[in-house]
Order: sequence, then structure tokens, then C-alpha cells
Amino acid sequence: MTRVFFAYSGLDRTILETILKDLKLSKEHYYIWYYQPGMNDVPMEKIGEVIATMDIFLLLLTENSLSSHNVQAELEIAFSEHHIKEIYSILIDDRLMKDSPRTIPESIQCKTYYSNSVISAAEITRGILSDYEN
Repeated sequence: MTRVFFAYSGLDRTILETILKDLKLSKEHYYIWYYQPGMNDVPMEKIGEVIATMDIFLLLLTENSLSSHNVQAELEIAFSEHHIKEIYSILIDDRLMKDSPRTIPESIQCKTYYSNSVISAAEITRGILSDYEN
């Protein structure tokens, strides 16, 4: 089973939920963890423990996620965990490609996929994950 951590800003929750709904992944092949409503302030230490058990780290890359201290902390943890096979980001916010003062961190630029819609982001995610099917 491939274990996936999906990092995102809470301000982009509806985008993530739409992507996950469109993925229609087999629960036999994938376990996807993401911060869900009702988890109420899970300490970063606990999230770090979860990240340490994952195979893949996916970042929903938006202006909001680049502004989120929690997402940045999760990304730092992902880079420090040697168990994670790959770290990918899916850029779905075209503001980052235009006039944003924020830039995509150099550490993830080569593994960033560009999407022009939520449907496209789901297809990209499906493509990434299909490389890890057991």
C-alpha cells in the first residue's frame, strides 16, 4: 500500500476535497492522509510522526500554502524524513506564476506540476500515484 501525505492550506480545503473526490483511488492500494476538519490543532510533532510513515509527500501549491507556517513546517519535515520516496507539488494557483511576490521554493521546483484546473490537478495526482502502484 502506498502511503501519501497531502499538504495544503486550510484556505484551499475545497480544492483539495474536489481533487480527492475526482481521484477515485482504490483504498486497497493507497492510504491518503490530510488534515481534516475536526482534527483540532494536531501538534506539529504528531504530524511529523505521520509524515515519517509516508511514502509520498504531495503539496497543493497555492499562494495560501506558501503563506502557511504549518505547510512550510510540514515541507521541512518531509525533506528531513529519509523514508519518503518522493516530494511533489501541484501548482494550481496561477497567481504564483504572475505578479506574486512569493516564489516556488527551489527545493521543489523540479518536481512541480502545473495545473489549470482542479480536474487537471486530480489527473496529475492520479498520474503521480500510478507510478507507485504495487
